[in-house]
Amino acid sequence: EITRDPNIAESYFQRAIMLAPQLPESYSYYGRWLSKQGRYSEAITLLDRSIGLSPAGQYPRYVLMDIYAKLGKWGKLREAARALLAIAPDDTTAKAKLQEADSKTKRSQPKQPILNETR
Repeated sequence: EITRDPNIAESYFQRAIMLAPQLPESYSYYGRWLSKQGRYSEAITLLDRSIGLSPAGQYPRYVLMDIYAKLGKWGKLREAARALLAIAPDDTTAKAKLQEADSKTKRSQPKQPILNETR
């Protein structure tokens, strides 16, 4: 049965983790749900836990990259994209997110003044 009540939905996610705390998918799906609720800090914690349980897991890394992009945390986005590329070197989403982080970082860096040295 599908529910639209966020309290009931959240209780289902919590129960899934309680019943099978070793399954990374429970943390990933709960983290995605929290992200959609705008509860990014909690989502990041659960997604990190999912990755800790299954370091080769790609799905929680996609969700993390989306969160970091939404929050404008370009350094974290770059880190997450590089971690995914270490697992899946041809991943086009990770490549695009890395490029996004690099372009946003370059735009936000202050321009360095040009110093003329005369002797």
